[in-house]
Amino acid sequence: MEFTLSAPKELAERHMSETDIGKYRTEFMRDRDRILYSTAFRRLSGKTQVFLSGVDDHKRTRLTHTLEVSQIARTISKALKLDEDLTEAIALGHDIGHTPFGHAGERVLHEIMTLNKVHLIENCPFNNDGNDIEAIEALQGFKHNLNSLETTLSMEYYRDNEKGLNLTNFTLFGIKLHSNLEYKNKNGLDLKSLRYFSKWNSHCKFKESVNEAWSFEAFVVKEADEIAQRHHDIEDAIRGDIITKSEVVKIINEKFGEYFTDSERGMLVNLEKKSNERFISSISKIIVNLLVTRLVDNSCENLEIFKKTNNIKSNEDFAALMVQKNHNEVEKIISYGSIDGECKVKDSLKEFEDILSEIIISSYEVQKADAKGRYIIIKLFQAFFNNPQQLPNHCVVEFLLLVKKYKDDSLIRKEIEDYGMGHIRKIFKDYVTKMNDEKLLLEQVCMMRVICNYIGGMTDNYAIKMYKELY
Repeated sequence: MEFTLSAPKELAERHMSETDIGKYRTEFMRDRDRILYSTAFRRLSGKTQVFLSGVDDHKRTRLTHTLEVSQIARTISKALKLDEDLTEAIALGHDIGHTPFGHAGERVLHEIMTLNKVHLIENCPFNNDGNDIEAIEALQGFKHNLNSLETTLSMEYYRDNEKGLNLTNFTLFGIKLHSNLEYKNKNGLDLKSLRYFSKWNSHCKFKESVNEAWSFEAFVVKEADEIAQRHHDIEDAIRGDIITKSEVVKIINEKFGEYFTDSERGMLVNLEKKSNERFISSISKIIVNLLVTRLVDNSCENLEIFKKTNNIKSNEDFAALMVQKNHNEVEKIISYGSIDGECKVKDSLKEFEDILSEIIISSYEVQKADAKGRYIIIKLFQAFFNNPQQLPNHCVVEFLLLVKKYKDDSLIRKEIEDYGMGHIRKIFKDYVTKMNDEKLLLEQVCMMRVICNYIGGMTDNYAIKMYKELY
C-alpha cells in the first residue's frame, strides 16, 4: 500500500490523557470539532478582518476569512495526500485568539503589554522602574497566533471543570506556525518581548523531543492563509471603492503575467468591462487557481525529492524522521519553487501583498476604523485598570488564580459553590486594594494580563458596547 507524508497519528499527543474516546473520530477530527464548537470560534463572526465588522455585510469578518482558509487548505492537502482533518483543525483554529479591530487591535494590545518609557496606560507597572523587572518581563507581550494557543489551552472548556480544549501537539503547532513569532521592530518598542506565551511551548512538541510537532499540513495552512488574504483583500477593496478594476488588472499582470495560461490572459483583457460583482468573482478565481496550482505542483515535486533524499520508504520511516528534524529544516518543501532554488512566485506574491497593503491600509475607511479600534481598546484598558471591580466574574477568578491566591481552579470553584460569587469578589476587592496601596508590581502586571485576555477575546461590537457603558 502506498504511504503518504501526512502527520502520523501515533505521534499525536495531548497534554491531558483521555479515556472516553469515541470509536468514529480520529484524533484530528476531535481537534477540529472542539474548535468548531468553541465559543471563541463563534465570536470570530463579530471580529474585523480588514474592514470594520458589521459596517458592510458583504465584507469579510475573521470568521469568513477562516472558512476560506480552511477550504483552500483542504484542497491543497487533498492534492498532496496529506491529512485533511488535521489541516482543517489547524485552519479553523488559526485565528481563534485574534483581537477585535483586526491587526490594529493586536498591535495596540502588544504595545500596552510591553515595557515602554512612555506608556499608553497611566500608572501601569510597564512604565515603572521597579526591582522585579525580570518577573514583569515574563508576563509581557501579545500576538494573535500565540494568543490562539492561550485561548485553546486555558480559556475554553471541552468537558466539565477541565480548562482548555486539550488539542494535539500537531494542531497546536500548526496554529502557532501560521504567523510570525515576533514583530518587526517599529517605534523603538521591544517588539520581541513575547515571553508570556513561552509557557505553552512544551505543548507543541513531540513527546520526549526538543523538536516541535511540525507537519506538512501546518505549512499548507500557513500558505493557504496568505492566498485567502490576497484574494479577499482585492474583493473588499473593490467593494469599498479603494482600488479600481483597471488598477487591479494592471498590478496582477505586472506581478503574475508570466505564469498565466493563454486563456487566463484572455480573461484578464475582458474583465474590466464586467460589473463589480462579476469582476470580483472572476478575479478571485484566477488568483486562487494560479497560486494553488503552482503551490501544489511544486510541493508535489519537493515531497518526492524529500522522500528520496531521506530514504523514506514507509510511514514508520517518516515518523522516525519527523521527531529528529526541526521544523526549520523542512519549511521550504511546501513552496511555490524548488527546495534549493529561487522562488519567483513567492517574491511576486510578496510584492503584490506590499502594493495592496499600502493602498488598503492607507485608505480613509481603514485608517478611520483602525484609529477607532485603537482608541476604544486603550480607553477600555485604562478603565479596567483604574477600577478592576468593573471586570466580570470570570476575570476575577482568572486573576486570583494567576496571583496564586488559590492553588487551582477546583478550590475556587468549591468556594463559589459554598459561599457564592459575592464572597470571591470581596476577596478580590481586598486583594486589589492591598496591591495598589503597597504597589505590588508583579500583581499589577497580572491584572494587566487578565484585562488583556478579556479585551483580546471581545468582538468589535462588544468592545464598542462596553466603551459606551463605561464612558
